[in-house]
Amino acid sequence: MSRPIDSTALKAYLSPKRLAHALAVTDLSHHFNEHYQLNLAEDDLTIVGLGHDIARSWNEERLRAYIGKNEITLYPGEEAVVDLLHAPVGAHLLKTMGCNEDVVRAVRYHTLGSIEMGTLGFVLFASDYLDPNRTFLSQEDRELLLEESTIEDLVFRILERNVRYLDAEGKHIFEPTRELLALLEGR
Repeated sequence: MSRPIDSTALKAYLSPKRLAHALAVTDLSHHFNEHYQLNLAEDDLTIVGLGHDIARSWNEERLRAYIGKNEITLYPGEEAVVDLLHAPVGAHLLKTMGCNEDVVRAVRYHTLGSIEMGTLGFVLFASDYLDPNRTFLSQEDRELLLEESTIEDLVFRILERNVRYLDAEGKHIFEPTRELLALLEGR
């Protein structure tokens, strides 16, 4: 278990809109933990919810400088997608703050998905996607996704949607995403 992060401390890192998102993700994370009877540590759920976007408001120059200075490993092609860089940076920041490996992995893979993300990562991945403040998802689609009977099924359905979108847009699908989709599809 990691030590808790106070949401007021995140105000230095997050815009008001990002803080509202982080609070919604935290609430959903706790909901999924209870709904799917996952028995994850409450403090870890709070930390991933509040801390997953800790570096999301950083500009590209700051993200790249941090990655270089701290020698953070990226997947091939990941460095070209600036919107993804906040995840490895955020994971590293949380690690330096004393968060445990489950939290660090969950935050690292909340954008790509990965077989390495663990159940805490599944919860964060789903909570981040299903934040009710997000407008890309209709209420009907959100409700259909929420009908999934396990967290694994929910993550699988979200990944399917993401991959369809990325394919349609001609965007790169990263290997960790493909691996997780294949693993969940083969259950």
